[in-house]
Amino acid sequence: MMNNLDRKLEAPNINTAAYEIKSFFKGQPLAYCVGFYIFAFYLELHFRIPELQAIRFQFTYGAFVGIWCLVKYFGDSTKQKQFNSVTKTTFLLILILGIYTIFSMDRPESIRVYNDRVIKFALISFFIYAATEKIEDLRVIVAFMLLAWLKIGQEGFFGWLTGSLMWENQGIQRLHGSTAMYGHPNSFSGFAVGCLPFAVYILMSVKSNLLRVGLLTLILFSLVIIVTTGSRTGYVAVALGTCYFLMKLKTGKFKIFLLGIAILAATFNFVPAEYKERFGSIFTGQEKEGGSSEKRKEIIADAIELYIEHPMGVGVQAFSKVRYEMFGRSQNTHNLYLEVLTNIGPIGFFVFFYFVFKLIKLNAMNIRNLGKFGEESINNHFLINLSKAVIGYLFIRLLLGLFGMDLYEVYWWVALGIALAVNKLIHIETQKSYEER
Repeated sequence: MMNNLDRKLEAPNINTAAYEIKSFFKGQPLAYCVGFYIFAFYLELHFRIPELQAIRFQFTYGAFVGIWCLVKYFGDSTKQKQFNSVTKTTFLLILILGIYTIFSMDRPESIRVYNDRVIKFALISFFIYAATEKIEDLRVIVAFMLLAWLKIGQEGFFGWLTGSLMWENQGIQRLHGSTAMYGHPNSFSGFAVGCLPFAVYILMSVKSNLLRVGLLTLILFSLVIIVTTGSRTGYVAVALGTCYFLMKLKTGKFKIFLLGIAILAATFNFVPAEYKERFGSIFTGQEKEGGSSEKRKEIIADAIELYIEHPMGVGVQAFSKVRYEMFGRSQNTHNLYLEVLTNIGPIGFFVFFYFVFKLIKLNAMNIRNLGKFGEESINNHFLINLSKAVIGYLFIRLLLGLFGMDLYEVYWWVALGIALAVNKLIHIETQKSYEER
Protein backbone atom coordinates (compact mmCIF):
# COMPACT_ATOMS: atom_id res chain seq x y z
CA MET A 1 0.00 0.00 0.00
CA MET A 2 1.42 3.34 -0.99
CA ASN A 3 1.92 5.66 1.94
CA ASN A 4 -0.22 8.81 1.58
CA LEU A 5 2.15 10.69 3.88
CA ASP A 6 4.52 10.53 0.93
CA ARG A 7 1.99 10.40 -1.93
CA LYS A 8 1.71 14.14 -2.46
CA LEU A 9 5.35 14.35 -3.42
CA GLU A 10 5.39 11.26 -5.66
CA ALA A 11 9.06 11.81 -6.29
CA PRO A 12 11.66 9.10 -6.84
CA ASN A 13 13.99 10.70 -4.28
CA ILE A 14 11.45 10.71 -1.41
CA ASN A 15 13.74 8.63 0.81
CA THR A 16 16.90 10.67 0.34
CA ALA A 17 18.83 13.09 2.51
CA ALA A 18 18.02 15.84 0.00
CA TYR A 19 14.29 15.38 0.67
CA GLU A 20 14.86 15.82 4.42
CA ILE A 21 16.38 19.25 3.81
CA LYS A 22 13.82 20.26 1.18
CA SER A 23 10.95 19.23 3.45
CA PHE A 24 11.79 22.14 5.76
CA PHE A 25 10.75 24.48 2.93
CA LYS A 26 7.51 22.67 2.05
CA GLY A 27 5.44 23.35 5.15
CA GLN A 28 2.33 25.51 5.27
CA PRO A 29 2.65 29.13 6.48
CA LEU A 30 0.89 28.32 9.75
CA ALA A 31 3.46 25.61 10.54
CA TYR A 32 6.27 28.17 10.29
CA CYS A 33 4.35 30.60 12.51
CA VAL A 34 3.74 27.93 15.16
CA GLY A 35 7.34 26.75 14.88
CA PHE A 36 8.61 30.29 15.41
CA TYR A 37 6.25 30.73 18.37
CA ILE A 38 7.81 27.66 20.02
CA PHE A 39 11.30 28.90 19.09
CA ALA A 40 10.58 32.31 20.64
CA PHE A 41 9.00 30.69 23.70
CA TYR A 42 12.04 28.55 24.54
CA LEU A 43 14.56 31.32 23.88
CA GLU A 44 12.39 33.88 25.69
CA LEU A 45 12.96 36.39 22.91
CA HIS A 46 10.64 38.90 24.60
CA PHE A 47 13.20 39.14 27.43
CA ARG A 48 16.25 39.19 25.15
CA ILE A 49 14.96 41.95 22.86
CA PRO A 50 13.57 45.01 24.71
CA GLU A 51 11.51 46.11 21.69
CA LEU A 52 9.61 42.82 21.75
CA GLN A 53 8.91 43.16 25.45
CA ALA A 54 7.61 46.69 24.88
CA ILE A 55 4.97 45.45 22.43
CA ARG A 56 4.11 42.39 24.58
CA PHE A 57 5.35 40.17 21.78
CA GLN A 58 4.57 36.81 23.36
CA PHE A 59 0.94 37.74 24.02
CA THR A 60 0.41 39.61 20.73
CA TYR A 61 2.04 37.01 18.53
CA GLY A 62 0.44 34.17 20.50
CA ALA A 63 -3.01 35.74 20.00
CA PHE A 64 -2.34 36.06 16.27
CA VAL A 65 -1.26 32.42 15.99
CA GLY A 66 -4.13 31.30 18.21
CA ILE A 67 -6.79 32.98 16.05
CA TRP A 68 -5.22 31.52 12.91
CA CYS A 69 -5.18 28.04 14.48
CA LEU A 70 -8.84 28.36 15.53
CA VAL A 71 -9.87 29.34 12.00
CA LYS A 72 -7.81 26.46 10.61
CA TYR A 73 -9.25 23.99 13.13
CA PHE A 74 -12.91 24.78 12.50
CA GLY A 75 -12.37 24.78 8.75
CA ASP A 76 -10.40 21.53 8.72
CA SER A 77 -12.38 18.71 7.09
CA THR A 78 -9.66 16.15 7.86
CA LYS A 79 -9.84 16.43 11.65
CA GLN A 80 -11.29 13.58 13.67
CA LYS A 81 -14.99 14.05 14.36
CA GLN A 82 -14.79 12.96 17.98
CA PHE A 83 -12.30 13.64 20.74
CA ASN A 84 -10.06 10.70 21.61
CA SER A 85 -9.59 9.54 25.19
CA VAL A 86 -6.40 11.58 25.64
CA THR A 87 -8.14 14.79 24.62
CA LYS A 88 -11.06 14.10 26.96
CA THR A 89 -8.66 13.46 29.84
CA THR A 90 -6.80 16.66 28.96
CA PHE A 91 -9.96 18.75 29.23
CA LEU A 92 -10.78 17.05 32.53
CA LEU A 93 -7.30 17.87 33.87
CA ILE A 94 -7.60 21.51 32.81
CA LEU A 95 -11.04 21.65 34.47
CA ILE A 96 -9.72 20.20 37.75
CA LEU A 97 -6.81 22.64 37.75
CA GLY A 98 -9.33 25.43 37.18
CA ILE A 99 -11.46 24.29 40.13
CA TYR A 100 -8.39 24.13 42.36
CA THR A 101 -7.53 27.65 41.22
CA ILE A 102 -10.93 29.00 42.27
CA PHE A 103 -10.86 27.28 45.66
CA SER A 104 -7.13 27.74 46.26
CA MET A 105 -5.63 28.73 49.60
CA ASP A 106 -3.39 31.13 47.65
CA ARG A 107 -5.76 32.34 44.95
CA PRO A 108 -3.65 35.21 43.47
CA GLU A 109 -0.71 32.86 42.85
CA SER A 110 -3.03 30.13 41.58
CA ILE A 111 -4.66 32.48 39.07
CA ARG A 112 -1.25 33.60 37.81
CA VAL A 113 0.01 30.03 37.40
CA TYR A 114 -3.23 28.77 35.85
CA ASN A 115 -3.20 31.52 33.22
CA ASP A 116 0.53 31.53 32.50
CA ARG A 117 1.48 27.88 32.95
CA VAL A 118 -1.67 25.87 32.30
CA ILE A 119 -3.80 27.65 29.70
CA LYS A 120 -0.89 29.16 27.75
CA PHE A 121 1.08 25.91 27.76
CA ALA A 122 -2.00 23.88 26.79
CA LEU A 123 -2.44 26.18 23.81
CA ILE A 124 0.96 25.04 22.53
CA SER A 125 -0.50 21.54 22.15
CA PHE A 126 -3.42 22.97 20.20
CA PHE A 127 -1.12 25.06 17.99
CA ILE A 128 0.99 22.03 17.04
CA TYR A 129 -2.11 19.92 16.32
CA ALA A 130 -3.95 22.58 14.32
CA ALA A 131 -0.90 23.55 12.23
CA THR A 132 -0.14 19.96 11.17
CA GLU A 133 -1.84 18.85 7.97
CA LYS A 134 1.03 17.01 6.31
CA ILE A 135 4.32 15.48 7.34
CA GLU A 136 6.30 18.53 6.25
CA ASP A 137 4.35 20.71 8.68
CA LEU A 138 5.37 18.57 11.63
CA ARG A 139 8.96 18.42 10.40
CA VAL A 140 9.06 22.22 10.33
CA ILE A 141 7.62 22.57 13.85
CA VAL A 142 9.98 19.97 15.33
CA ALA A 143 12.92 21.61 13.53
CA PHE A 144 12.14 24.98 15.13
CA MET A 145 11.90 23.32 18.55
CA LEU A 146 15.21 21.47 18.14
CA LEU A 147 16.87 24.62 16.81
CA ALA A 148 15.82 26.49 19.96
CA TRP A 149 17.15 23.65 22.11
CA LEU A 150 20.41 23.68 20.16
CA LYS A 151 20.78 27.43 20.75
CA ILE A 152 20.13 27.07 24.50
CA GLY A 153 22.59 24.17 24.56
CA GLN A 154 25.19 26.23 22.70
CA GLU A 155 24.86 29.06 25.20
CA GLY A 156 25.28 26.60 28.05
CA PHE A 157 28.29 24.99 26.39
CA PHE A 158 30.00 28.33 25.82
CA GLY A 159 29.01 29.44 29.31
CA TRP A 160 30.87 26.41 30.65
CA LEU A 161 33.81 26.84 28.29
CA THR A 162 34.34 30.50 29.14
CA GLY A 163 33.17 30.27 32.74
CA SER A 164 30.63 33.06 32.20
CA LEU A 165 27.72 30.91 33.42
CA MET A 166 29.66 29.02 36.10
CA TRP A 167 29.48 30.00 39.75
CA GLU A 168 29.52 28.26 43.08
CA ASN A 169 26.40 26.56 44.36
CA GLN A 170 26.33 23.98 47.18
CA GLY A 171 30.11 23.93 47.38
CA ILE A 172 30.93 23.29 43.72
CA GLN A 173 31.11 25.25 40.48
CA ARG A 174 27.78 24.68 38.71
CA LEU A 175 26.62 25.69 35.25
CA HIS A 176 23.54 27.93 35.11
CA GLY A 177 21.22 28.46 32.15
CA SER A 178 21.15 31.60 30.02
CA THR A 179 17.35 31.95 30.23
CA ALA A 180 15.09 32.63 33.20
CA MET A 181 13.21 29.42 32.53
CA TYR A 182 16.36 27.30 32.92
CA GLY A 183 18.48 29.59 35.07
CA HIS A 184 18.75 27.18 38.02
CA PRO A 185 21.28 24.33 37.52
CA ASN A 186 18.66 21.67 38.31
CA SER A 187 16.22 23.12 35.77
CA PHE A 188 18.99 23.43 33.18
CA SER A 189 20.00 19.83 33.75
CA GLY A 190 16.36 18.73 33.42
CA PHE A 191 16.15 20.59 30.11
CA ALA A 192 19.30 18.89 28.82
CA VAL A 193 18.15 15.43 29.89
CA GLY A 194 14.88 16.03 28.04
CA CYS A 195 16.78 16.88 24.84
CA LEU A 196 18.41 13.45 24.69
CA PRO A 197 15.40 11.25 23.76
CA PHE A 198 14.52 13.50 20.82
CA ALA A 199 18.12 13.92 19.66
CA VAL A 200 18.91 10.20 19.88
CA TYR A 201 15.73 8.82 18.32
CA ILE A 202 15.55 11.40 15.53
CA LEU A 203 19.26 10.84 14.83
CA MET A 204 18.38 7.19 14.17
CA SER A 205 15.83 8.21 11.52
CA VAL A 206 17.65 10.87 9.47
CA LYS A 207 19.87 10.42 6.43
CA SER A 208 21.17 13.96 6.00
CA ASN A 209 24.71 14.38 7.31
CA LEU A 210 23.93 18.01 8.11
CA LEU A 211 21.05 16.97 10.37
CA ARG A 212 23.18 14.25 11.93
CA VAL A 213 25.87 16.78 12.81
CA GLY A 214 23.26 19.09 14.33
CA LEU A 215 21.72 16.31 16.44
CA LEU A 216 25.11 14.98 17.55
CA THR A 217 26.05 18.52 18.56
CA LEU A 218 22.85 18.78 20.60
CA ILE A 219 23.73 15.50 22.33
CA LEU A 220 27.24 16.80 23.10
CA PHE A 221 25.90 20.08 24.49
CA SER A 222 23.32 18.21 26.57
CA LEU A 223 25.88 15.87 28.12
CA VAL A 224 28.20 18.76 29.01
CA ILE A 225 25.28 20.60 30.62
CA ILE A 226 24.19 17.52 32.59
CA VAL A 227 27.69 16.95 33.97
CA THR A 228 28.57 20.56 34.77
CA THR A 229 25.24 21.58 36.34
CA GLY A 230 26.05 19.09 39.09
CA SER A 231 22.45 17.94 39.33
CA ARG A 232 22.28 14.50 40.92
CA THR A 233 18.75 14.16 39.58
CA GLY A 234 20.13 14.58 36.07
CA TYR A 235 22.77 11.93 36.67
CA VAL A 236 20.18 9.42 37.88
CA ALA A 237 17.79 10.24 35.02
CA VAL A 238 20.50 9.72 32.39
CA ALA A 239 21.54 6.40 33.93
CA LEU A 240 17.99 5.06 34.11
CA GLY A 241 17.10 6.57 30.74
CA THR A 242 20.04 4.78 29.15
CA CYS A 243 18.84 1.50 30.63
CA TYR A 244 15.37 2.18 29.21
CA PHE A 245 16.84 2.95 25.77
CA LEU A 246 18.89 -0.26 25.75
CA MET A 247 15.88 -2.34 26.75
CA LYS A 248 13.81 -0.86 23.93
CA LEU A 249 16.45 -1.47 21.26
CA LYS A 250 15.70 -4.51 19.12
CA THR A 251 19.19 -4.91 17.68
CA GLY A 252 22.70 -3.71 18.42
CA LYS A 253 22.29 -3.58 22.19
CA PHE A 254 25.67 -5.16 22.90
CA LYS A 255 27.53 -2.85 20.50
CA ILE A 256 25.93 0.25 21.97
CA PHE A 257 26.59 -1.01 25.48
CA LEU A 258 30.28 -1.51 24.69
CA LEU A 259 30.43 1.89 22.98
CA GLY A 260 28.87 3.51 26.05
CA ILE A 261 31.38 1.83 28.36
CA ALA A 262 34.25 2.96 26.12
CA ILE A 263 33.01 6.57 26.05
CA LEU A 264 32.46 6.56 29.81
CA ALA A 265 35.95 5.18 30.45
CA ALA A 266 37.56 7.62 28.02
CA THR A 267 35.89 10.69 29.51
CA PHE A 268 35.98 9.76 33.18
CA ASN A 269 39.48 11.14 33.68
CA PHE A 270 38.47 14.47 32.12
CA VAL A 271 35.59 15.07 34.54
CA PRO A 272 36.68 17.31 37.45
CA ALA A 273 36.82 15.61 40.84
CA GLU A 274 34.07 17.84 42.27
CA TYR A 275 31.52 16.35 39.86
CA LYS A 276 32.66 12.82 40.64
CA GLU A 277 32.17 13.60 44.33
CA ARG A 278 28.79 15.10 43.54
CA PHE A 279 27.76 11.90 41.79
CA GLY A 280 29.10 9.81 44.66
CA SER A 281 27.02 11.79 47.15
CA ILE A 282 23.94 10.12 45.63
CA PHE A 283 25.01 6.95 47.43
CA THR A 284 26.85 8.38 50.45
CA GLY A 285 24.55 11.31 51.25
CA GLN A 286 27.63 13.39 52.10
CA GLU A 287 27.75 16.89 50.60
CA LYS A 288 30.34 19.67 50.64
CA GLU A 289 27.81 22.23 51.83
CA GLY A 290 24.17 23.22 51.51
CA GLY A 291 22.61 20.12 53.06
CA SER A 292 20.16 19.72 50.18
CA SER A 293 19.50 16.07 51.04
CA GLU A 294 18.44 16.96 54.57
CA LYS A 295 16.29 19.80 53.28
CA ARG A 296 14.55 17.44 50.86
CA LYS A 297 13.78 15.04 53.71
CA GLU A 298 12.39 17.96 55.69
CA ILE A 299 10.22 19.02 52.74
CA ILE A 300 8.86 15.47 52.35
CA ALA A 301 8.00 15.30 56.05
CA ASP A 302 6.28 18.70 55.89
CA ALA A 303 4.41 17.73 52.70
CA ILE A 304 3.06 14.56 54.28
CA GLU A 305 1.90 16.42 57.37
CA LEU A 306 0.40 19.18 55.22
CA TYR A 307 -1.47 16.61 53.14
CA ILE A 308 -2.86 14.95 56.26
CA GLU A 309 -4.11 18.37 57.34
CA HIS A 310 -5.54 19.15 53.86
CA PRO A 311 -6.31 15.77 52.23
CA MET A 312 -8.24 17.28 49.29
CA GLY A 313 -5.35 19.57 48.30
CA VAL A 314 -4.49 23.21 48.93
CA GLY A 315 -4.80 24.55 45.39
CA VAL A 316 -2.71 25.28 42.32
CA GLN A 317 0.83 26.26 43.39
CA ALA A 318 -0.40 27.02 46.94
CA PHE A 319 1.94 24.61 48.74
CA SER A 320 4.60 27.20 49.59
CA LYS A 321 2.17 29.61 51.25
CA VAL A 322 0.41 26.90 53.27
CA ARG A 323 3.73 25.34 54.29
CA TYR A 324 4.94 28.72 55.53
CA GLU A 325 1.77 29.21 57.55
CA MET A 326 2.12 25.75 59.10
CA PHE A 327 5.89 25.42 59.58
CA GLY A 328 7.49 28.80 58.86
CA ARG A 329 9.25 27.33 55.81
CA SER A 330 8.27 28.21 52.23
CA GLN A 331 10.40 26.03 49.91
CA ASN A 332 8.29 24.09 47.42
CA THR A 333 7.91 20.30 47.23
CA HIS A 334 10.83 19.43 44.91
CA ASN A 335 8.84 16.31 44.01
CA LEU A 336 6.30 15.98 41.21
CA TYR A 337 4.26 13.33 42.98
CA LEU A 338 3.97 15.28 46.23
CA GLU A 339 3.33 18.44 44.24
CA VAL A 340 0.35 16.90 42.45
CA LEU A 341 -1.04 15.28 45.60
CA THR A 342 -0.75 18.34 47.84
CA ASN A 343 -1.90 20.81 45.17
CA ILE A 344 -4.88 19.10 43.54
CA GLY A 345 -5.62 16.22 45.89
CA PRO A 346 -6.21 12.51 45.19
CA ILE A 347 -8.71 13.11 42.38
CA GLY A 348 -6.31 15.44 40.59
CA PHE A 349 -3.47 13.00 41.27
CA PHE A 350 -5.38 10.21 39.55
CA VAL A 351 -6.45 12.37 36.60
CA PHE A 352 -2.96 13.77 35.98
CA PHE A 353 -1.21 10.41 35.95
CA TYR A 354 -4.05 8.87 33.98
CA PHE A 355 -3.47 11.67 31.45
CA VAL A 356 0.23 10.76 31.28
CA PHE A 357 -0.65 7.05 30.97
CA LYS A 358 -3.10 7.72 28.12
CA LEU A 359 -0.54 9.93 26.42
CA ILE A 360 2.02 7.12 26.50
CA LYS A 361 -0.62 4.70 25.20
CA LEU A 362 -1.48 7.09 22.35
CA ASN A 363 2.15 7.20 21.25
CA ALA A 364 2.40 3.41 21.45
CA MET A 365 -0.75 3.14 19.32
CA ASN A 366 0.70 5.62 16.82
CA ILE A 367 3.81 3.44 16.51
CA ARG A 368 1.70 0.31 15.91
CA ASN A 369 -0.50 2.01 13.32
CA LEU A 370 2.47 3.46 11.45
CA GLY A 371 3.94 -0.03 11.33
CA LYS A 372 0.81 -1.25 9.51
CA PHE A 373 1.47 0.99 6.50
CA GLY A 374 3.88 -1.67 5.29
CA GLU A 375 6.57 0.67 3.98
CA GLU A 376 9.75 1.71 5.75
CA SER A 377 9.69 5.16 4.13
CA ILE A 378 11.76 8.00 5.50
CA ASN A 379 8.58 9.73 6.71
CA ASN A 380 7.19 6.66 8.46
CA HIS A 381 10.54 6.07 10.11
CA PHE A 382 10.64 9.69 11.27
CA LEU A 383 7.13 9.54 12.78
CA ILE A 384 7.79 6.21 14.49
CA ASN A 385 11.01 7.47 16.05
CA LEU A 386 9.39 10.79 16.96
CA SER A 387 6.69 8.85 18.83
CA LYS A 388 9.35 6.76 20.56
CA ALA A 389 11.12 9.99 21.53
CA VAL A 390 7.94 11.33 23.12
CA ILE A 391 7.55 8.14 25.18
CA GLY A 392 11.19 8.38 26.28
CA TYR A 393 10.70 12.08 27.03
CA LEU A 394 7.71 11.32 29.28
CA PHE A 395 9.64 8.54 30.99
CA ILE A 396 12.48 11.00 31.68
CA ARG A 397 10.05 13.58 33.06
CA LEU A 398 8.54 11.01 35.43
CA LEU A 399 12.04 10.10 36.64
CA LEU A 400 13.03 13.73 37.12
CA GLY A 401 9.76 14.21 38.96
CA LEU A 402 11.16 12.19 41.86
CA PHE A 403 13.34 15.20 42.67
CA GLY A 404 11.71 18.12 40.86
CA MET A 405 8.42 19.98 40.39
CA ASP A 406 7.08 19.65 36.84
CA LEU A 407 3.28 19.80 37.11
CA TYR A 408 3.09 23.33 35.73
CA GLU A 409 5.85 22.96 33.14
CA VAL A 410 5.49 22.90 29.35
CA TYR A 411 6.88 19.36 28.91
CA TRP A 412 3.53 17.56 29.07
CA TRP A 413 1.93 19.93 26.58
CA VAL A 414 4.71 19.68 24.00
CA ALA A 415 4.48 15.88 24.22
CA LEU A 416 0.70 16.05 23.86
CA GLY A 417 0.86 18.33 20.83
CA ILE A 418 3.33 16.10 18.99
CA ALA A 419 1.39 12.92 19.81
CA LEU A 420 -1.90 14.42 18.61
CA ALA A 421 -0.25 15.74 15.43
CA VAL A 422 1.16 12.29 14.58
CA ASN A 423 -2.22 10.74 15.32
CA LYS A 424 -3.85 13.30 13.02
CA LEU A 425 -1.48 12.40 10.17
CA ILE A 426 -2.30 8.72 10.67
CA HIS A 427 -6.03 9.55 10.60
CA ILE A 428 -5.61 11.47 7.33
CA GLU A 429 -3.68 8.56 5.83
CA THR A 430 -6.29 6.03 6.95
CA GLN A 431 -9.18 8.10 5.58
CA LYS A 432 -7.49 8.42 2.20
CA SER A 433 -6.83 4.69 2.10
CA TYR A 434 -10.53 3.98 2.70
CA GLU A 435 -11.54 6.44 -0.02
CA GLU A 436 -9.31 4.67 -2.55
CA ARG A 437 -10.84 1.24 -1.93
